[in-house]
Amino acid sequence: MPSLQPSLTDLRGKMLDYIESNPAAAQATLNMLSVTPLVITHLLTLSQLPKNEYDFLLIGAPIPVISSMVQHNNALLAALKVASRVILRCHINRRSMQNS
Repeated sequence: MPSLQPSLTDLRGKMLDYIESNPAAAQATLNMLSVTPLVITHLLTLSQLPKNEYDFLLIGAPIPVISSMVQHNNALLAALKVASRVILRCHINRRSMQNS
């Protein structure tokens, strides 16, 4: 009976573009992704992403505690125009919490 579990070999040749402006978060994520066969490109902002079609787009988005989600919604809509699959990784910006 064939296995229904996906394997990392299914990702061979697939492109993942990673958007992250925080150097420490980017390095940690790139270290974790290095065990995959994905072709990974790291950029600081979504606006640096060349107009293309991507297999996966991973976006690291800090969410200030007091913020309008309109900006994040617009970024997500822009990402969906260029990628088959978008992964939005959100984290709370603790500096915003301390300043409020």
